[in-house]
Amino acid sequence: MVQVPGLSTWKKPAALFGERDRIRDLETLHRRRRRTQSAASACALCWPIWARHVWIMRRAISFVGCCNAVQAREPARESANPSARRRPRAAFAVRVHLAAGSGAGVALAAGAAGKRLVAEVDCAGQPGLLKLFIATGAERHCQREVDGLLALQAQGVTTPALLGHGALPDGGHYVLSAYLAGAHTLQQQWDLLASRAPGDSGAMALLGQALALIAAMHRVGLVQIDLHLGNFLLHEQQLYVIDGDAVEALSPGRPLSAAQVEDNLAIFLGQLDPEWDALGELLLVDYLQHNPLALNPDRLARQVAQVRQRRLDDYLGKTLRDCTTFAVRRSWSRFCAAVRSELDNLSALLARPDDALAAQPLLKDGGSSTVGRTSVQGRELVIKRYNIKGFGHWLKRFWRPTRAWHSWLAAHRLQFLGIAHRRRWR
Repeated sequence: MVQVPGLSTWKKPAALFGERDRIRDLETLHRRRRRTQSAASACALCWPIWARHVWIMRRAISFVGCCNAVQAREPARESANPSARRRPRAAFAVRVHLAAGSGAGVALAAGAAGKRLVAEVDCAGQPGLLKLFIATGAERHCQREVDGLLALQAQGVTTPALLGHGALPDGGHYVLSAYLAGAHTLQQQWDLLASRAPGDSGAMALLGQALALIAAMHRVGLVQIDLHLGNFLLHEQQLYVIDGDAVEALSPGRPLSAAQVEDNLAIFLGQLDPEWDALGELLLVDYLQHNPLALNPDRLARQVAQVRQRRLDDYLGKTLRDCTTFAVRRSWSRFCAAVRSELDNLSALLARPDDALAAQPLLKDGGSSTVGRTSVQGRELVIKRYNIKGFGHWLKRFWRPTRAWHSWLAAHRLQFLGIAHRRRWR
């Protein structure tokens, strides 16, 4: 990372223009230090002349600075759709009162920045599922959840019963629905399969269950715009649709058109490995038994390809923002992204990666990059630091995403596509 001497004590400009006094003071400071500045700090000498432009560019380009890339040697593969959730730091009690006067009280996890909190609750002696919407747009998301669940119930599609919803006194909204004890999502069932190879009987049967319920939704004019196995809940041999926030009623009570069906099916089929494409017609047998329709296989294939590319783009975008799976910290001079489940283990290393490099013999001590190894809680890790060789190198690299940025995205692209690689934590 290039450090700019003397600038760390100055605050960022409060406005884009009108900072002449600040710039004049900086020019004076650097004229006094000019004789003692080394060639490596040449960028600091140029700062007073185009400070405003640099600040504008740095605000516009979110990938400011050079990140260190930390990657593990073990080639374990992580699922492209991790189910890990943010670990809460505190707890609080919430009591919501339903229209009938009964109350539902529960200890909920709080402190983790997120859009909603979900917990099992006790509702008048019966188990319930409480969703608290606490982020910006909470009212809108709560209403979408309610509308989706009501639309499913109105059309006879199996979904957990809606018990209540409303606003909380101190902000936020809640939705209370029936809790199906002992239920498992189809994604959990999928993960337990001995084989998920294309054509495997167990995998085909599980996908057939989901497609049959999707067909039932399409037959009554409903779609689930977030179609994946995790949104289907299996309870006592009965399959339920969950996540009402993603349910839309395109033509309530009337079947969807062929184009609408193809667009929605592509969302589901696009999450399977491309090796499943050859079995597309066989997969649709279960669907067509419940919703006979003339589909265009060529258009469906094109839609599936578009969905896969969109999912890849969305996943790579997640790796660069703070979300459930990734922890991202941005500042004026540093960008840091890490797998959230590994953040606690790597916090000390991320804070001072250069110390870890200095503590062990280097694997590579080059001009453009330095590679070393370290051990964290008994696990061997490799640290790769991308170096700036001088002012000319810095000037060429400043306007582009860093090499660590590209390496981070490339590793997660391989992971998403199921290609074995060394696992990257940060």
